[in-house]
Amino acid sequence: MGERLLKRRLDLGLSQREVTEILGASVGTLTAWEKSRQEPGERYLPAILDFLGCDPRPTPETFGGRVRAARKAEGLSEEALAHRLGLQPGTVTAWEGGEIRRPHPQTRKAFERWLASRQ
Repeated sequence: MGERLLKRRLDLGLSQREVTEILGASVGTLTAWEKSRQEPGERYLPAILDFLGCDPRPTPETFGGRVRAARKAEGLSEEALAHRLGLQPGTVTAWEGGEIRRPHPQTRKAFERWLASRQ
């Protein structure tokens, strides 16, 4: 992610200070990201993905992984997504972690509708 941020910033001819205003981070934090010393925290992810114009993270292979990646891309906590979908936070945790042995069809449909609404 750091290399992508640096390349995008340079391609746009922006200073680090200008980018930190866009992302809501400090110059020191952006420097750490650009030098791959630190990964961006989840709260910065929506702004970073918007700035990059794409999601450079690998595509998750599992349904739960797709849910987790989409949740993080929106900057949502498990609790916030659960509230949005009318579920318990533990349900989101279990689905993201692949811990569901007998998935409830209505719950899966709720996740699928939410994922489809993001596209």
